[in-house]
Amino acid sequence: MLGNPLELVRKKASRRYIDIIRDSLSGKNTFPCTISVPAGKAGTPFKERKTQLETLWDASKEKKGKGFLLNLKQVRSRREGTQTILKSITFENIEDYLWFCGKSREYEIISRLNEQTRNISARAGEWFLLHLKNIVNRVEIWPDCLKIIVFFLKGKSVEGLHVRQLPIDISTKFIERNQHFLKSLIDDIFPELLLHPEEQDFFLRYGMVKDTDLFFRVKSADRSIRFLGLQQVAVPSVELHLFKLPDRFTRIVIVENKIAYLFFPEVPETAVIWGSGNAAVLLENMEGLGERNLFYWGDIDPEGFQILCRIRKIYPETRSLMMDKKTFQLFRHLAVPSSLKTIPDLPLLTTEEKDCFQYLQTLDLNRLEQEKIDAEYIYNRALQTVQAVLDADYYTAAPGSSSSPLR
Repeated sequence: MLGNPLELVRKKASRRYIDIIRDSLSGKNTFPCTISVPAGKAGTPFKERKTQLETLWDASKEKKGKGFLLNLKQVRSRREGTQTILKSITFENIEDYLWFCGKSREYEIISRLNEQTRNISARAGEWFLLHLKNIVNRVEIWPDCLKIIVFFLKGKSVEGLHVRQLPIDISTKFIERNQHFLKSLIDDIFPELLLHPEEQDFFLRYGMVKDTDLFFRVKSADRSIRFLGLQQVAVPSVELHLFKLPDRFTRIVIVENKIAYLFFPEVPETAVIWGSGNAAVLLENMEGLGERNLFYWGDIDPEGFQILCRIRKIYPETRSLMMDKKTFQLFRHLAVPSSLKTIPDLPLLTTEEKDCFQYLQTLDLNRLEQEKIDAEYIYNRALQTVQAVLDADYYTAAPGSSSSPLR
């Protein structure tokens, strides 16, 4: 046995780590576990042999109270005579094994994540054990992987969406950095999402929209202000940082749906931006947007309020427009069920918005789409609200802002 005998034994034992913990997580009892170790040659000088065995004996369970047991045997050689050499080591239980390999804490974490995964989905639990080696090497990212699994278990599709539109509480950079691992996970657990199996590109594989394909529509709601003579323009998301709104636009309304964008009424000094749902968060790249009076008008439903809060994380002074209990109740007969079943807390809502949000959670038909609201009502409310942005008595202060008037 050449080198440090203890480290050689530890290295040999660690090679069995993935198989051993997979068996344990599967409910199989593989202990006591015996592992053969390189015994060296019987002709090794007695002094060297004695030093090696003493090192292992001092680290064994007989001396430490935990760890491995030594399995010895006697051999004879012409030069050295009868000698005792190491044949193998035995771990009586998994606790001894994990302690010796320095994996006790890691196994606790893996075991907890395995249980969480199995409780969420049997198919995901099987995938977890099958890809255990990769998961052990990426244990810190698995909690976010579980959020993705939970999202897709709700039957959600990502077709036509940009990565930043996904209503999952994870960083978009997480998906971008772990594409290869996530591709294997999604392909195996959710094969129905694989729209273009011939595509190697992660996003195109599932029908998602890439930055180069995503455009924002910007429209002037004031006939006296134009974009080089045009009433509306389309700006690629990758070029938002190059686009600057004319200074005369003092008020910006971000809308969730295309119909709301197309038929937004004429309001002085106002521009309307549509980027489709959660894509609105990409507007943080537009120069000078935070210096204007910002409004967000979305569907009156849980997801609409989620998008509002995501925008407020970027632009805290954003005001909501026609996303209140009064508007919902006026057109409640046009409401339909929301697709969201579980709704997290939304701390960035104002008191009035939170009242509406909580009210929606008590209803079965809790989604009022923008396009269902009467055109005359939209015109009157838009004109009244957008033009009154500087009237401090008209608004309620936003959470976390000393000067943000929100309504």
